[in-house]
Amino acid sequence: MVTVCLLVVLFAMLVMLGVPIDHKGPHGAHRTAGLSKSQSCKRLPNNFGLHQTLRHYHNKPHKCNQVFHRSRLRQEDTPPRIVEHPSDLIVSKGEPATLNCKAEGRPTPTVEWYKDGERVETDRDNPRSQRMLLPSGSLFFLRIVHGRRSKPDEGSYVCVARNYLGEAASHNASLEVAREEIKVTNFPIPNNPEANGQCPLIPEGRQSRA
Repeated sequence: MVTVCLLVVLFAMLVMLGVPIDHKGPHGAHRTAGLSKSQSCKRLPNNFGLHQTLRHYHNKPHKCNQVFHRSRLRQEDTPPRIVEHPSDLIVSKGEPATLNCKAEGRPTPTVEWYKDGERVETDRDNPRSQRMLLPSGSLFFLRIVHGRRSKPDEGSYVCVARNYLGEAASHNASLEVAREEIKVTNFPIPNNPEANGQCPLIPEGRQSRA
């Protein structure tokens, strides 16, 4: 009886110390400290996506294997959002101009501009383009082009930011070309009004009598 009690106490101590004890189950299957082999592998995740695998096989504890795991959708990734919207502009013909736009998101979103619903061609599409897409996402015009028949820069603009989580659009902003005003200065006054068919002004009190 004493021997049985000692064995029970020893078994309990081994279980508390975490020492794997191998014995056969009712159907002859090997079990480790009350767990089957398929259950003896525990995954302990930490905050960095690192999983530590603990394995016990045939009563012999194996070393921890570190398995680096990256989730397809990282928790820190965020969809785009516009933090700076463009404003309406009135610019003179031939002058430079900038439509501001700034977007945030992770991964960093790509920015495209649209004018009247059509995509704007920038220097990234054509190196000779007068429109430059700045690293911040703003649209810079080297000079505003405006003619009687062609008005390629005047219109309603919107910037769109995209990453794999979605897209965000800014407020609409209009770009207008200032109308040229004709000002007449230094208009010459003729010395001889009668030569131009105009009647001379006669001061009051000097009218001729018939």
